[in-house]
Amino acid sequence: MLGAGYHEMAEVIGWKKAVDLGMWVFENKKRNKTGHGDDRGTICIPISLETATARGMADVIGEDATKRLIQECPGCRPIFGSIEPASIPRRNRAICEQLKQHEFHWELIAASFGLTVRHVRNIYRAQPEA
Repeated sequence: MLGAGYHEMAEVIGWKKAVDLGMWVFENKKRNKTGHGDDRGTICIPISLETATARGMADVIGEDATKRLIQECPGCRPIFGSIEPASIPRRNRAICEQLKQHEFHWELIAASFGLTVRHVRNIYRAQPEA
């Protein structure tokens, strides 16, 4: 479910640090002139530890992991998408379980997940066990 950038970095620094790095990159991505961002962020792995990017990475994933990336992937440009889509199937299953527990109180479930009633109904209809 996660993009190639996460997988590439996980091979070098492990999943937790790859996710931490990806979230940091995604949160700090540049916005375009309209104030909207792309649905992904990218970073250029620096070639030395003395750059601002390397220092920022070290703050997020640690100096040892940053050194490993610089050693194994200098100049690479992994692309990180939002991690949110990876949790959507889990959220949808939770919605269906909550609906069954609360006797299909659509409004209550929609409000608790920050969704519209219509969206919750669509999620329920799309689930295989629904």
